[in-house]
Amino acid sequence: MTTNSCSGGYDTLNFGFGDVYKFGADSFYNWETDNLPIEDLESRTNYLLQAAGGTSSITGATLVLSSTADPDSSVYDSIQNIVDRIPKRLTFPLLVEICSYGELGALDLHGIQCEGDGQLEIINRNFGQAWPDNYRNNVLVGDASMRIASTGILSASSQIQGFVAPKLFSDIQDASSTRIATNCFTSGTGGWNDKGKVLASLTTDSSALPIDTTFSVVSGAGFISTALGVFPGTFNLAEYASQIDPTTLGNDVSAHSTPSGTTFQLLSDLQTKFTYGLPLGVHAYGNSFSKVSVKNCGGTPIKLTGILADGATGSGVNTFEHTSYAGFEFENSRVDLESCGSVRNKLFGFKALNSDLFVREGMIAYRNYPTSGIVRGDSSVYHTEDHIDSFVSGVGLYLSNSRIVFDTSSDIANSPHSSPGHKHYEFARSGYGILMENSTLAGGVGGHTNTAANQGGFKGTTSPLGTGINARDHQTTFIQAHNNSKAGIKLVDSNFEYNGIPKVYLNAGPGLVAENSNLKCIGLHARVNQEEGVLLKNSNWEYAYGAEKYRAGYRHADNIHHQVSFQAAGQGYSKPALSFVYNGESQIRATKGSSIYPTKLSNAYEVLGNFGGEGLVSGITNGMMGLEGNDTVSTMTQPYVWIDKGSNAELVSFSAAMRHSAADLSVMGHALRVSDNSTAKLIGTKYFSTMIYKQANPGTYSTTDYLLNTVQAAAAADRNSHITFCGPTKISGAGVAALANSNSKLSFVPNKAESSNLYDNVSYNLSGESGNHTKVDLHSLRACLVANNNSEIEMYGLGGTSIHAASANLDSWALSTDPPTGRPLVGNLPLHTSGGYMQFFPNGYTADILTISASSVHPEKAGVNPAATSGSYFPMQVTGTMGNQNDIATGGMCVRAVGSSKVDVNYVNFPMGVSTSAVSGVYYNIQGSANEHVDGYGASGGAGSHLYLWNIADNSRIHAANVLVSSLNSSGMTIYETGRDESTYHGPAGRWNNETALDYYGANGVAGSAILDTATYHNHGPFRLVFGTRGLVKSFHELNTHNDNAGNGIAHASSMGGSPVDQITGQGYMITASSVDAVSANDYGHYLKYENTGGQGRAVVFGGVYGSIQTPSTGVESGYREGPVSVIHGDSNAYMRNFLDRSASDLFANAKHCANPRVGFVSIYNSSTDPVVGGEGRDSTNEVSFGKGVRSLNIFDLDRLL
Repeated sequence: MTTNSCSGGYDTLNFGFGDVYKFGADSFYNWETDNLPIEDLESRTNYLLQAAGGTSSITGATLVLSSTADPDSSVYDSIQNIVDRIPKRLTFPLLVEICSYGELGALDLHGIQCEGDGQLEIINRNFGQAWPDNYRNNVLVGDASMRIASTGILSASSQIQGFVAPKLFSDIQDASSTRIATNCFTSGTGGWNDKGKVLASLTTDSSALPIDTTFSVVSGAGFISTALGVFPGTFNLAEYASQIDPTTLGNDVSAHSTPSGTTFQLLSDLQTKFTYGLPLGVHAYGNSFSKVSVKNCGGTPIKLTGILADGATGSGVNTFEHTSYAGFEFENSRVDLESCGSVRNKLFGFKALNSDLFVREGMIAYRNYPTSGIVRGDSSVYHTEDHIDSFVSGVGLYLSNSRIVFDTSSDIANSPHSSPGHKHYEFARSGYGILMENSTLAGGVGGHTNTAANQGGFKGTTSPLGTGINARDHQTTFIQAHNNSKAGIKLVDSNFEYNGIPKVYLNAGPGLVAENSNLKCIGLHARVNQEEGVLLKNSNWEYAYGAEKYRAGYRHADNIHHQVSFQAAGQGYSKPALSFVYNGESQIRATKGSSIYPTKLSNAYEVLGNFGGEGLVSGITNGMMGLEGNDTVSTMTQPYVWIDKGSNAELVSFSAAMRHSAADLSVMGHALRVSDNSTAKLIGTKYFSTMIYKQANPGTYSTTDYLLNTVQAAAAADRNSHITFCGPTKISGAGVAALANSNSKLSFVPNKAESSNLYDNVSYNLSGESGNHTKVDLHSLRACLVANNNSEIEMYGLGGTSIHAASANLDSWALSTDPPTGRPLVGNLPLHTSGGYMQFFPNGYTADILTISASSVHPEKAGVNPAATSGSYFPMQVTGTMGNQNDIATGGMCVRAVGSSKVDVNYVNFPMGVSTSAVSGVYYNIQGSANEHVDGYGASGGAGSHLYLWNIADNSRIHAANVLVSSLNSSGMTIYETGRDESTYHGPAGRWNNETALDYYGANGVAGSAILDTATYHNHGPFRLVFGTRGLVKSFHELNTHNDNAGNGIAHASSMGGSPVDQITGQGYMITASSVDAVSANDYGHYLKYENTGGQGRAVVFGGVYGSIQTPSTGVESGYREGPVSVIHGDSNAYMRNFLDRSASDLFANAKHCANPRVGFVSIYNSSTDPVVGGEGRDSTNEVSFGKGVRSLNIFDLDRLL
């Protein structure tokens, strides 16, 4: 609540206790004389009754503080004379007008109880404030308009800064006392140009960059100026320099650089200066108190209007000191503060103990810290309660067991003439900006409901005020804590429930710290803090708090970027409501059981903008976390968002632009790290996809840049943690797009409500808005997805479907709108997932991708963009895919499962745009041209070598079922279908050119000859499975090939680093040679010299019988294998853990070959309950069944009929 302004009144409190009559020696008794003392006592009694606030005839009173006293007119020249006359029990409105200039001493209000009609307001008539109201085309519009008028910035060489403020001038010029109806304006000696003090800040909005606050001690500088002359109401603003306050020299946070090991600019260079044409907000005071103390005052809040507390004495090196313990001190009281400021105090700007504060029209705390000579001091000699570090360094606003409520009034329609968002609530250049202990902060304004794009803002359409930025949000309010030597805001056991946006920036510690606290706000900006932007310890943060009230203003948040001139409520044209950039450590860290989550909203995707940062007005960095402008050089060593130690986060439309990692330092989860038993859920929407991106310029992107990026994982779950990706998602530019490590999990799934496990139709309308389905584009320089050390990758419900009727499918309950009784009511999977997909854009793990030449088969531009195509990478762009795979990918590792890890795929559509010939080769080779190594490796018709690989290493495992390729049901294309040719994705040919068997199901392979269809490829699929091999196989090269028995093998294989024996055997294939050796430099491998590869290549005859699946066909040279054999350097028992259903057997081109018993890498099953087709979940309806009641012996999934 806030109290109304006090009207005061014209009754007089100008009386005191008279002398009591006493008889003299010459007096004599009579009745008249005898009554005199009784009359005195009666008068005294009436006065005491009035002073105690009892019944009296007073209906209201006004007291005036002026330089000249006139008690008969209620005018006094001392504030203490006025305070002495204020009743302790106040039952009528009492107004105190401050009409004096200069230093007023201390104001102490103690023990006043306002009851009934009782109200006390102390108002400073010599106070004025102004801020921009409406500014168009560089023309002043409206009385409250304001801008900086002169050129230059505040600096040692430019100590006077001019500004124009017609409304401010009229306010201070017309100032007068209502009690005596006398104008109190004085501009010369003893007035504004001599005694004035000014707090000034550039006016902010939700798009503004960090701004600075300055304090101007006028003292002869000539505050009111006519020098500028062009505009009415011109002023001078003197710089607050070291000549006045020596502690500013080298001791300010703005003089500090960011943490060592980075190449960030000085913080002062990142702060918007007082520059020509920028909008300015000013609080001007013609006087100040040395301190204000309000204690044990209850009832209707005491109101203080336009009051400045300045606790400093002296000037310069010899005499300057912060002397007042606290500027404003409140204890056991209720106080209404309007346009108050507190500067240059020893420990506290505002201190509240067990009190309620109600704040409006601005509140500024500036430079509150101990001083010792020319530097900041310490508080070792201060009160015993001030022993903690917070007090040692000073605090702008300190709350203990207290409550502060900021103004909530606004114009919901966003009229530019109602501008609560332009008011200044700033806590700057102290130790802590705000420190709360067991306290509550509330109030604020979170936006507006106006959706029109032509609402005027205070930035215009022509220079110097900005081009094309008409519409602004005038309503959203901000609490700004900046340039403090510790944290901007620190919460301990407190509740911070602010409907506006806290801004924390340029602090030497974290921007905002919450310990055992609850943080709620509609948005939050943290920028250029030297430690974390936001640090949560056992705390909860709810963002988008109160957004429902402003739904119309936030709705269709895509307009923020699609229409640059439009500014939705709380959103900036280049900055979302949630903006985190350039902080020295993590942008956000939630640890020790903390949580981050959005307010629950119906159709939340229409309201929420992206969870990101700020950037250019246009371009790929727009609205992205972690990046400032076009900086592609500075390095980061901490993840942008770090969720750890039992914490959890739900981030809607998370967007981040990654930097390089530091030299020789890998970064696990550059944009997002979730570790130590923690979870994170990333939700993309139709308007803003989840997007993690590494900005890169292909023209200047060096090999060093490439190597630094390959040791980054964009998102990582580590040590028993879990990241879930829902909705549109794009990740590019890192070595690994997403990594699960050490018993962790990555899930790419449809969005489900946490409370019900149902598809989230309430917040994201999955049944009616396919734009919110989970569509994933993953680009990488090393591997798109990696699961390491007993970890898991899950892909489920991403646009896939089944080849079986719903009644026979293992997931029939999920496909039906009426699931079987007792099953989880998930229901109708296609309705909620049909728009989903998973698309990979891998690149070979070699810097050669930067210089690869174009070819007729692989028409890449000269050098693949290592960060993918920039033009498609706005956070809000979710239609279509990342780009053409041929343009931004060279093939490589799509998925890796290493160290007993798992990959689980079900109901997934895999779009493929790469040329079919590019993935038909035997092995991966970045320099492949479709006919490489024709002398030893080229199969008939040639073979492309930019394969899309899934690596299942050691005893890791894979399960895949119900998949599509480019929305086509590949399972319906049976291996017996005739007429299929090389226009369909397939693997290599059935034989090497020396007739050695290659892929059993390739063209001219043995399987084809068995069904009299030798010309057809039956090894369908765009991907290739590559399993682990014995370690030394990487160093193998062949000794003999067909028609080459001289021991040379493929030319120069040994001297050039071996040959792809490991890739070939890892796919279950045979090489062309009968024996191998290790490369010459591998000393340990020499014991393998001339090792026979156990049946690969030339046939090994056992008892005169060929060991192949069938004997050679006519025309095959005797002694060469034409069918699969066991891979002695691989795991031929892997079929016991790797299961692919029929559709997945057409997803991986070598799946059928690997399923052959002689290879034994995978098992193929039928995702059906139909016993006729041998369904894995068969349940016969016939009387005669084959073991009815027992279903799968290999797979269990509670959500499937197994």
